[in-house]
Amino acid sequence: MTSWTFEATARGYANLWRSITIKGGDDAANADRFASKIIAAEQRYKSVQAKTGVPWYLIGALHMRESSCNFATHLHNGDPLTARTVHVPAGHPKAGSPPFTWEESAVDALKLKDLDLIQDWSAAYMGYTAEIFNGIGYVGKGVNSPYVWAGSNHEQTGKYVADHEWDELFDDPQIGVMTVIKRLTQLRPDIAADLAEKDSPAAPIAPAPTAALPSSAADVAQTLHALASLLAMLRPTLERLMAETQSSSATPAATATGLDPRAIAVLTQIVGILLGGRQAPAEPPPAVVETAPAPSAPVLPTPAREKPSVQLSAFAFAASTLLQILGVVGTPGGMGEAPTTIGTIATAAPILTGLVGMTGGWGAAVNLGLRLLGAFAAAPPKR
Repeated sequence: MTSWTFEATARGYANLWRSITIKGGDDAANADRFASKIIAAEQRYKSVQAKTGVPWYLIGALHMRESSCNFATHLHNGDPLTARTVHVPAGHPKAGSPPFTWEESAVDALKLKDLDLIQDWSAAYMGYTAEIFNGIGYVGKGVNSPYVWAGSNHEQTGKYVADHEWDELFDDPQIGVMTVIKRLTQLRPDIAADLAEKDSPAAPIAPAPTAALPSSAADVAQTLHALASLLAMLRPTLERLMAETQSSSATPAATATGLDPRAIAVLTQIVGILLGGRQAPAEPPPAVVETAPAPSAPVLPTPAREKPSVQLSAFAFAASTLLQILGVVGTPGGMGEAPTTIGTIATAAPILTGLVGMTGGWGAAVNLGLRLLGAFAAAPPKR
């Protein structure tokens, strides 16, 4: 599964930033009000920037989002400075004793997310940082985070109104981090110039890549689609060959192997499609967006077609089709003139076993069996 890293999402954040506009009405008024508050407290924010390297106006935007720029609260989550944080992340700052100054708490909050290690503060990275600072739960909901984009043209309905409590109809009355930064660039040419210098003027940015399906789910979806396309493609050929075989009084010419050459041709086609990497003439299934985990090194799974159980199932499917062509077993339901239960089973069984093998089900079944055998072996004898 693709991790929610900046490298994987930079293009999307850059696109959103380049196209952001501030809504009118209350959103525009709030953008003006909080941009003015942030500018008024510029020196306090710059004192934290000096200790962390985080741009002062991003610190102000995070402060706005956490506590409406209230300097009596923790930057972590808006809890009061008179004690350590209670809400997530709880128990901060770890060092020192309450009451804390806003500045020492703010430094702790930023270092907790390793933001003091960042060197390149582009607008895209600020958007990514704001999302990570609040949490990537909105990724799983398939909506732009209101923490980042509320009050702009990129805002979408839905919000976590409390920790782990989702309200899909909630319209966030606050404005997002990047929304107020947009207003700051309009009020302060130096901020606009700072971001313009950090943003690369490279080629046009393409849409951000979406998180991929887990490998097993993607394999199943793609294989089901490929099998459906394969069966649709082969059905006319199979029915024609069966009709010719049933209507012909002569015995088909045999090859040196003793098999009907028409059957060999179909068998070769099936094995080539299932194992040789050929694609059936159909569009692939649509991508599905899923919640990405915290950044981690990707582990490449074994491709489905390289798994032994899937390969054996593919050969079994080809063999059953060959037997149906030769008339040894009947055709599956819905195909041919004389479909039989055995023919249906002979077609369905390899497909089902292949799908189980693809998702790792055989390994789980063998592991369970070994555990049960071990339990029986370890059980004390009855007296």
